[in-house]
Formats: sequence, structure tokens, C-alpha cells
Amino acid sequence: MYSDIAVGIFNALVGQFLTDLSTPARALIMNNNQILYDIYCRKSMEEEDRQVLSLEAQEKECKEYADKNGLKIRKIWRESYSAKAPGRKLFNQMMQELAEGKIQGILAWHPDRLSRNSVDGGLIIYHLDKGIIKDLVFPTYTFENTPQGKWMLNIQFGQSKYYVDMLSVNVKRGNRMKLENGWRPNMAPAGYLNQKEDKTIIADPDRFPIIQRAFREIIAGHSTVMEALNKLNNEWGYKSLMFKKRGGQPLSRSSIYHLLTNSFYCGIIQYDGKEYQGKHPKMLTIEEFDKLQIVLGQKGKPRQQVHSFPLTTIIRCGECGSMITAETKTKYYPKTKNTAVYTYYRCTKKNPKIKCSQPYIREEAIEEQIDQYLSKITIPEEFKDWALKYLDYVNEHEAKVEQLSYKNINQQIEDTREELRNLTRLRIREQIDDTLFEDEKKNIQKEIKRLEELLTETNRQADEWVELMDETFNFAYYAQLHFEFGEDPMKRYIFSKLGSNFLLKDKILALELKKEYFAFTPEYRKQIKPLGLDDQRLFMLQKNNLVPADLSWLPG
Repeated sequence: MYSDIAVGIFNALVGQFLTDLSTPARALIMNNNQILYDIYCRKSMEEEDRQVLSLEAQEKECKEYADKNGLKIRKIWRESYSAKAPGRKLFNQMMQELAEGKIQGILAWHPDRLSRNSVDGGLIIYHLDKGIIKDLVFPTYTFENTPQGKWMLNIQFGQSKYYVDMLSVNVKRGNRMKLENGWRPNMAPAGYLNQKEDKTIIADPDRFPIIQRAFREIIAGHSTVMEALNKLNNEWGYKSLMFKKRGGQPLSRSSIYHLLTNSFYCGIIQYDGKEYQGKHPKMLTIEEFDKLQIVLGQKGKPRQQVHSFPLTTIIRCGECGSMITAETKTKYYPKTKNTAVYTYYRCTKKNPKIKCSQPYIREEAIEEQIDQYLSKITIPEEFKDWALKYLDYVNEHEAKVEQLSYKNINQQIEDTREELRNLTRLRIREQIDDTLFEDEKKNIQKEIKRLEELLTETNRQADEWVELMDETFNFAYYAQLHFEFGEDPMKRYIFSKLGSNFLLKDKILALELKKEYFAFTPEYRKQIKPLGLDDQRLFMLQKNNLVPADLSWLPG
């Protein structure tokens, strides 16, 4: 009995002695009882750990502390992951080995290396309560495994969590202000560069123009997505931006689709479910971006709809002028016990001044009429290829004439600038007064500006002509095929591009074909003069390998 009392008193004295001891001395005594420690080092790349020691520095300090205090180290864990939420792989693995009894203590540089969230912090306190963790040691913080020590450690974990929460609030506030000012708060996408000095985004001079070129080739129908990707990587030499450990790679297949659907390129920043108007240089107009989404089979401006009707908001009623809408009807067939869904187009009848009498029309009936219009402008593949080849030939010859014109305009600009320099010399020599100098200077500068605008406009018109011709011939060849087999967005794009003034009356669709497409119709081809393939012209075509395979499509 007395021996049991003596043991109890001894244990109580040892417990009180351990409580009063400093951390180094306590660690030394516990080490004598063969407690095994693991060193845990953690640093994330996020804002919360920007000022924290590196993994190497943490490991070095922990090792020095262990050597100084005689702690027995079993293993070193190095983790590059944020602790603001549970789910760290190595931390969880270490806690599992603690629960299995492989170690009894943890050595870390600071308590916030172990936890910055309530779940992991609570788990550590719980393991201390259950005796699974015998000891926690920190070179920068003194911990005692007592009720008071655990209470103070819990406060330390709480402070770490509060710091992360407030940091998140401040970062979100800063991001919101930046977005409202028109700037994306994170890394700029391909084709752009982040300016460190003023925290803005500028066009990447190397990548911006070739990505823009790829976008416009897809929009115009000159290239498929994969063809544009091949040109970007293999012909135009695209390589991603270089960083310390990554970069310099060609654009991947998944990445180009991400670029093609990113509204940042048309000046709209999508962030946290909201849209912001950006101040960065636009690569595409909003209209071009919407057209690109249609080409990709997506809607340009997504709206929540139960059904997709490709022809609505384009056609007007020929009787009352209201818009044509669409709806679906489900019909049940008792004999076969099947149901079928039909789409009907009808007038909205929203004109209060006219009592509209127009009937419904089945979707198939109206699409059949559109197909008839498309069949009128559809051209054979041989003619399309020849026409584009011939246009390239014509453009090449016209370019030589235009080059001479550009040269003349540039010479006029240079002569006018020389006049301005001579005028300045006269003023310096005081051979003319200020009034005359300013008047003449304004006239000369006005003339220089006019010539520069003429040069720019000439270049623009030449480029637009070539692009229009390419787009027109490709549309005339592919439109009917794409309308027949394409999805609803593609059908809508083709129909809207076909012409204007779309009217539906008495179940008959009327429209005005665009001038460039009307030129392909049989009616127009009968009106124009024959091409006149005399021997000289035929020789010119043969010489340049431009004789068409299908002569029936030539005018006349």
C-alpha cells in the first residue's frame, strides 16, 4: 500500500517537474524515454507564406534544434502546399503514422507550419488529448503539453487561421478594385504580358499578332481549328512564354480551344461569375468573338433557353411586321404508342394596329425553302478552287500596281515633311515671322496627316478585298452542306449571313440575297457579258496554270 502511494507521489512530482521545465530540458528527458520525432517543413507558393523561410531553411533550423536538444529524428517531411484548408497529402500521411504509433512527436519551425485551418488544428489538439502525440517542439515557439499549453496552442492556430481569412478578404478586395478599373488580377493569357511596373496588361509583340491571325483564319473559314493550330506551331513558330522552370512549348490542342472560348480576347474579363470591361488591347471585336463561337458550335452570347430555335429574331412577319418566333408541340400516336416532337414557326402578333392572320409553318418546310436559296448560290469545288487561285493571281499583279502607288504616296509624305523642315529652318533664321510660320506649319501637318490616312486606307481596302473574296467563295461552296448537317448555331450563322430583309408570309420565305452571293445565281450569270476566252487570254491562263476544269461556270 505504502509502495503504491510512493509511486503515485513520484509520478505527480515528475509530472509537475516536466511542466516547470523549459522546452529544451523537457525534450531531453523525453528523448531519454525514446520518443521519436518527425520534422515537418511546409511552404506554399501563395500569398500567406510569402515571408516564410524556405523549406531548406526550415529544415536546417529544425535539424540544428534537434542536435542541440538531443531529439531523435526518424524522418523529414517536405511539403509545398497551402494549409488554409484540409487535404495536405504528406501531412495526412504523417498524422496516420502518428496514429499507428510509428512516431510520438513532431518538430516544426512554427505552429502555423502544421495548421492554418480549424480541422487540422483540431486534429492535433485531439491527438494531444488522447496521448497519441506525446510532444510538439518548435524552435520559434515554446509548447507545453498541459491544459494551459494546449489552450495557448489552440489560440496560436486560431491566429494563423485569422491571418489567412483576413488575407483572403484583402486579396479579394484588391482583385475587385483591379477588375473595376479594367484589369485582370492574375496572369495574362497567351498573347499578352503582365506589366510589373504599373500592374497592367499589354499585347505580347511576338505572340499577339499570330494568335490574332489564327483566330481570323478560323472565323473566315480559311482554316479549321486543327489547321490553325498546325500553322501557329509549325509555320509561324509559336512558343509559350518562358519562365524559370517551364515555357517555350508549342500550343497544345486543349489550350487552343481554351483560347478560342476565352472572352478576354474581345475585351471582356470573366471573373468569379461576373463580367468586367477590360482596358487591355482587344484581339477581336465582340462581333468577331461571337462569330467565332458560332463557328465552334457554341452560341455567341449564351442565354438560358429550354429549346434552341436557329431562325428566331431574324425573320419578320410579312403581314404585320412582328418578329417570327418558334415553339414545339408533342403529338401522341395511339397506334404505335409513340410520341413525336415538332417545331413550328409563327408570328408573335405583337402589332396592336394589325390583326395578323398568318398561320404556323413547320420547321422542315421553312428549312426546305432556305435550302433552295442556298442551292442557287452553291458552286462546284473545282470552280471554287480555280476562282481563289485566279483571285490570288489577279491580286498578285494588282499588288505590283499598288506598290507603285504606295511608293508615290510615301514619296509625297517625305517631300511634305521636307517642306516642314525647310519652313523650320526659315523660322530659325528669322526669315519669316511667327504668324506665317504657324499658319504654314498647320497646313503642312494637315497635308501629312491626309497622306498618311490615304496610305492606311489603301492598305486596308486591299486587305479587306482579298479577305472578302476568300470568305465569299468558301461560303458559297460550304454553306448548303453546313446548313444541312450542322448544329443549330451553324444554321443560324449561315442563314443570317445569306442576306437581309427576311420576311415570312403565307408560308413563303422571302429575302434579299447579298450582292456577292447573288453573283453566283443562274439569273445573274445570264445577264453578264461573256468572259471572252480568245487565244491570247487562253494562252495567259495556260501559262499561269489557270485554265478552269469546269468551263461551264465561266461567265457567258
